[in-house]
Amino acid sequence: RAARVFQVLDHTKTITLMLADGLVPSNSGEGYLGRLLIRRALRVMKILGSDIRLKDLVLEQIEFWKEDFPQFLKNKDYILDVVEYEQEKYEETLQKVPSVASALAKKGNITIEDLIKTYDTNGIPPDLIAEELKKKGIDISVPFNFYALVARRHQSAPIKGEKEKAKLTPDVVEFAKKFEPTDKLYYKDQYMRSFNGKVLGVYKNFLILDKTTFYPEGGGQLGDSGIIKTKSGEEYHVIDTQKVSDVVVHVLDKEAKLNVGEEVYGEIDWQRRYRLMRHHTATHVILAAAKKLLGEHVWQAGAEKTPEKARLDITHYKMLTPEEIKKLEDMANYVINDRRPVTAIEMDRMKAEMTFGVSIYEGGVVNKPTIRLLEIKDWDVESCGGTHVSNTSEIGAIKIINVEKIQDGVIRLEYVAGDMVSNYARGIEDKINKVSEDLETSPEQVEIRLKRTLEEMKEIKETLSMYRNWYSSYVESKVIEEKVNGINLKILPEIIDEDIVKDLLRKLTSQGSKTIAVFIGKKTVDIASSKDLKLDELASFLRNKGGKGGGKGTYVSMMLEGKSREEIINDIKEGIERSIH
Repeated sequence: RAARVFQVLDHTKTITLMLADGLVPSNSGEGYLGRLLIRRALRVMKILGSDIRLKDLVLEQIEFWKEDFPQFLKNKDYILDVVEYEQEKYEETLQKVPSVASALAKKGNITIEDLIKTYDTNGIPPDLIAEELKKKGIDISVPFNFYALVARRHQSAPIKGEKEKAKLTPDVVEFAKKFEPTDKLYYKDQYMRSFNGKVLGVYKNFLILDKTTFYPEGGGQLGDSGIIKTKSGEEYHVIDTQKVSDVVVHVLDKEAKLNVGEEVYGEIDWQRRYRLMRHHTATHVILAAAKKLLGEHVWQAGAEKTPEKARLDITHYKMLTPEEIKKLEDMANYVINDRRPVTAIEMDRMKAEMTFGVSIYEGGVVNKPTIRLLEIKDWDVESCGGTHVSNTSEIGAIKIINVEKIQDGVIRLEYVAGDMVSNYARGIEDKINKVSEDLETSPEQVEIRLKRTLEEMKEIKETLSMYRNWYSSYVESKVIEEKVNGINLKILPEIIDEDIVKDLLRKLTSQGSKTIAVFIGKKTVDIASSKDLKLDELASFLRNKGGKGGGKGTYVSMMLEGKSREEIINDIKEGIERSIH
């Protein structure tokens, strides 16, 4: 017992350390190890017969170690909230033990793989499954290194939708590798729209220039599009921009007939680029706002910026509340209205880490001696190679349009910025106008009209329910009953309401034993029986009589085309006499 007590002490301290460092419990990677440890601590506490909440023990650890580990006190609210949330989830999980164990017992030959799958799917510890199975007379052996086996499978897992796809084929990559780094004009002036460059290489519809203002896809930002013109007036559309190391590759809409050394004119699609810049800077603003609002455990787990909208996946242990979403929006828009400068800085990597910490690597660690940082004054500093506006006011506005939990420990935020906010509002406006048109009222009166319509609908439903009950009772009084081979056969009259048919079939077959109820519709025949009868053989008999369909147990649905109601009833009676004993 003393050993288990020390085990809980050790686990709670480790849990506190992990959460204080920003870990978010989840079903993958290091987050899974955090959840595993929390659940092991809860399991040991259950064995000890303790009714203390785990967060109370963690609070003791925080208070005891706060001088040695200042981050304990700094992240206290987050730590306690996560521990309580995880315990509540674990307690919900324990309620599934009997049903899951029963399913495994039916399967038979329970393997280690079954136990691991059960733990992964339901979070149920194998010793609890073993205890439950023992009650059913089934003994299973749980390997001593079970949790190590489980943890090994969860060392890393990709975020949903984050699989990288190669945009350039191997032959194009090999072609691009031969060239010197491209002079990146988009870093010298992010507002440059056009330029003149020299052709260094052409391969099929792939073009490499000595310099370019076309930004290649990277860091979640799509590559630029635009046009390339020759001096003779021939025009090529740049449909995408990619890169191989430091070489920018322009993807053209057709095979290029250009000569090495030839001068060309390039112009990006500025409206598209500017929307990308706005969405990219907006992403930095929202990420910093999420950290400040939710806690330092928030990290970027994925991001994408398109001209139409942007998304940001953040690490967080539970779904955001409507109040948190509004607060996040308000914080982001405050920074926009505050007109804060946005500055790109190139800095020695070691100096950057010493100055700003490792939080600059939200989009991943950059393996270069010199890194490019993006600083939003008094708000955020982050490593980034994308294009951005020079002041937060240029973002215009931010509207969060969707928030969802895409996997355990990861929340996805989708939002629009700049003129896309207007586009989004216009879409909402169109929907409101359509609804108001359907409700035959003005957009300003939609809410009042909808409320009145819902009240009317409620009254109609109540009235309809009353009439349905009356009609159901009336139909039930018209049911024809007779004995066939010792079976109570009940034949329903014609009914136009499918729900009433189902209700009556259920009601008539639950009132006693040896009962079969039949409804003959226009296309199908529905047959139900009391629990003591099985209709499998009757279904087989009716199929031999030309029926199509089937069923099993206490319900059968058949199509008996080309037969009158009387003929169908006679077939069913014959089937009961021959197949049900």
